[in-house]
Amino acid sequence: MSNTNSKRNINLRGLTLTIMAMSVLQMSTNAISSILAAIAGTFPDASVTQVQFLMSFPFFFVVTVSLIVGFLGERLNKKITAAAGLALGGISGLGAFFMHGSLTVLYVWSALLGIGIGLVVPICTSLIAIYYDGTARDNMYGYQSSASNLGSIIMTFLGGLLASIAWHMTYLVYLLVIPGLLLTLKYVPGKEMKPAGQAERAAGNEAGRLTPGVFLFCGIAMLHMLLFFIGPTNIAMLVAERGIGSEMEAGTATSLILVTGMLGGLVFGRLAARIGKHTITLGYVLLAIGFVIINNAHSMLPLYIGALIAGLSNAWIMPQCMGSAVRLAPAKATLVNSLFFSMANIGTFLAPLLTGLAAAISKSNAVGPRFALAAILSAIGACVFVVVFGRKKE
Repeated sequence: MSNTNSKRNINLRGLTLTIMAMSVLQMSTNAISSILAAIAGTFPDASVTQVQFLMSFPFFFVVTVSLIVGFLGERLNKKITAAAGLALGGISGLGAFFMHGSLTVLYVWSALLGIGIGLVVPICTSLIAIYYDGTARDNMYGYQSSASNLGSIIMTFLGGLLASIAWHMTYLVYLLVIPGLLLTLKYVPGKEMKPAGQAERAAGNEAGRLTPGVFLFCGIAMLHMLLFFIGPTNIAMLVAERGIGSEMEAGTATSLILVTGMLGGLVFGRLAARIGKHTITLGYVLLAIGFVIINNAHSMLPLYIGALIAGLSNAWIMPQCMGSAVRLAPAKATLVNSLFFSMANIGTFLAPLLTGLAAAISKSNAVGPRFALAAILSAIGACVFVVVFGRKKE
C-alpha cells in the first residue's frame, strides 16, 4: 500500500509516525516505579500497599473507559478522542508535579492518567485495523508493540533521573505525550475514511458480528498477561531473596524484558508471514523457557538471559492475538480492540493471584515457585495452542 492515498488524502507515513507517538502512553504507568519508595517516605501514614497501588490504580479506569470507547465505536471522532486522551495524560503529569501534597491527590492524577490511556489505546490500534492491510497491518501491530515498550523504557529511565532531583519531578515525563498530541491533530483524519476495499471487506462479516474466535484471541492475550507479569513484579524480589545482585541490577533485569519486547516487535511482521498464528505458540514456549531459567538462576547473568527470552513472548503473542481478533470482525475494529485491551489488563490485575496459588502449592512464600508455576502453565498453553492452530499458517 502506498504511503499516501491520494483519493482520500490520507498520509499513511504521517499516520504511522502518529501511531508510534501515541503508543508512548500505553505502558506509561511504569514511569513512577522508581519513586514509590520516596512517596512512601513522604507519606509515612500510608501503607506500602496503598503506595504500590498508585501504579495499578489507573487500570481500573483503563478497562472501563476503553470498553466505553469500544461500544461507542464509530460514533466517536477518532481524532478528538485520541487527542483528548493524550491531553489528559499530559495534564495528569503536570497536575502531580504541581499538586502532590497528599496521597489522595496523587490518586486523582493516577485516575486521570488511566482515563487518558483508556481513550488513546483503542483508537490507536483501531487506526491500524482501518488504514492498513495484510502484511503492512501485521508489521504495524509489531511496531506499535515496540513503540509502547520503548515509551515505557524511556519514561522509566527519565523518571529515575528526574527523581534524583525531587521525586515529584518524575511526573514531568508525561509531557512526552505532546509530540503524539500534535501529530494526532495533524495526521489522524477527522472523519473515518477507509482505504479502497476496506469497507467491502468489513461488510462481509454481517456488520462486524463478534465471533467466538474474537473472544478466543482476547482470552489468549489475557492468559498471557496473567503469566507474563509474574516477571516484572517478582524479579526484584527474587534477586533480593537470593542475594545475587543489587537493586540496580534487578532493575536492569526487569528492563530487559521490555527491551526484547521492543526489539521482537520490529520483526513480528516477517515472523508472522512465515509461521502465522504459531507466533502465539512460540511466544508461550519462550515464556516457559525464560521463566525456567530465571527460576534456576543463582547469579545475574542467567537471570538476564531468562529475562531476555521471556520478553520476546510479549512481542509476538500480543500483536498476533490483536491482529487475528480484528480480522474476524473488521467492521467492529474499535470494539474488538477495546475488548482486547480490557481483557489483557484484566489479566494484569489477576497476576497476583498466581503468587497465592504458588504459595499454596509449594507451601512456601519463596519467589521461585511463582516463576515455576507460570512456566508450567505457559508450557501447557503452548501444547494446547499448537493443536488448536494446527499446521496451517493462517
